[in-house]
Amino acid sequence: MTLLAIYLAMLETDAERNRLIEVYENHRQECLYVAIRITQNRELAEEAVHQVFLKIIEKRDIILTLPRDKTRSRIVNITRNTAINLIKRESRRIPTPVEDLPEQYLEDDLDLTQMMIDDEARAFLRQCIHRLPEHYQVVLQLRYTHEMSYSDIASSLGEAQGTIAMRLQRAKAALKELLIKGGDYNVK
Repeated sequence: MTLLAIYLAMLETDAERNRLIEVYENHRQECLYVAIRITQNRELAEEAVHQVFLKIIEKRDIILTLPRDKTRSRIVNITRNTAINLIKRESRRIPTPVEDLPEQYLEDDLDLTQMMIDDEARAFLRQCIHRLPEHYQVVLQLRYTHEMSYSDIASSLGEAQGTIAMRLQRAKAALKELLIKGGDYNVK
């Protein structure tokens, strides 16, 4: 059974089913493309597209009744937001594999005190980032967690590269201010 068949089974009327088939056939590939651009991961992008179509079904009274010329932009926005939310969720739950740990953590004379300080610093940094406005969190995450270029971030978010550069600069300044106010961590 395909995903489309599952989605269709969730709808009540033939009109809704026909409109969903049309939306699915016309926009699924573009949703996948947008999600891949943002997540840089095919599996995560496919999960995003699946969630998008579940949201479309959940809000079918609004989305499936939109004029056809408005449908695309709404679905692309839903896809963009869903992909960004998946990135956030994934970055919070992905543990660091042992082979990716710094060698100092794997040595026999492991300095647990330094390791705890490093972990506390990371946790504090995460807390500060989560206090920032969402649009700052997103660009910081795409740039530093996913190592995306300014131009990739700009195209993923549908904004100008200059806007992204300025937003990153402001996000870093706001983060620095939070770090300084919150403790005596060295910020350069």
